Amino acid sequence: MTLPPKKNTDRTWIITALLLYSLAVLPTVSLADIDESEIVSPKEGWGELDIEEEEEEPLPFFVELLLWPVNRVLDLVDVVRIDVGAGTSYGGVLRITRQGSLGYRSVAPGSLRIGSFGRKPPILFEEEDEKGAGVNYKFSSDREVCDTEIGVGIDLFLAGYIGICAEGIVDFLGGIIFLDPDDDDIR
Repeated sequence: MTLPPKKNTDRTWIITALLLYSLAVLPTVSLADIDESEIVSPKEGWGELDIEEEEEEPLPFFVELLLWPVNRVLDLVDVVRIDVGAGTSYGGVLRITRQGSLGYRSVAPGSLRIGSFGRKPPILFEEEDEKGAGVNYKFSSDREVCDTEIGVGIDLFLAGYIGICAEGIVDFLGGIIFLDPDDDDIR
């Protein structure tokens, strides 16, 4: 019968003992023992850095006037959310603000939508499900939902959704008197 070769445990013990000895003997330095006035860089400092935000220069009034109708049309586009579609989707959703959403929509593997999605292209291929209620509602990352959206949608292979974005209405009305609450006007 042969015995297994003897492992070299003596070397391991010596290394471990040396490590423990060095930890015990070396003086410990606490951050509380260091005086900040002793820490000095040999180079001169930069001094105080003041960060100034660059302010946009306002556009000349005639340019604002020329862009006004374009921006109001775009604000109206932001208000209405309506689409129709077809695909493997089924379920429904009711939105009374983003935090008040309720529903279940399964769209796997996908649903092709055509309509008004705010300032997004009018064609959308939706691939993610939506489900839940209230703050636990999981939104599809394919579809942008505004915080104050009110709408309803039904899917049964053919689909439809209609909604309005209340914050878009506020932005449109503010834009009439040259205000831009959503900060989305063309400049």
